[in-house]
Amino acid sequence: MKRIPVPMLLIACSVAALLVGSLAVADGYGEKTAPAKSSHSMTEYLVESPHTAEGCLKALDDISAMGPNALVKWQFGCMAGEHVGWAIVAAKDEQAALQMVPASLRDQAKVHRLNRFTAAQVKAFHDKSN
Repeated sequence: MKRIPVPMLLIACSVAALLVGSLAVADGYGEKTAPAKSSHSMTEYLVESPHTAEGCLKALDDISAMGPNALVKWQFGCMAGEHVGWAIVAAKDEQAALQMVPASLRDQAKVHRLNRFTAAQVKAFHDKSN
């Protein structure tokens, strides 16, 4: 039986761990993104939170202060000069989605309800319009 050198085994394990970690990040750290199937179903919302260039660092601090994984949920346009943060969240309603924005940014934030379409739905829309 052929023996694998320890450094090669460590590299293989590290690569595997990175792949698993990348999948977890891409999946939102195990959070549910699909609406739950219950009487208290969740809906996905796009939360849009603008801030000024002068208030950028405070906005980032305020979001970060909401918890250790808070920044992971947000994407920002700040480095491109567009001082807006966006997050896709699951919430029971628009008000609950808005509560995921720090109080200091909430009055300027917008919440957009999201939905997905299947190819069959799009076809049905076309069939109805004909």
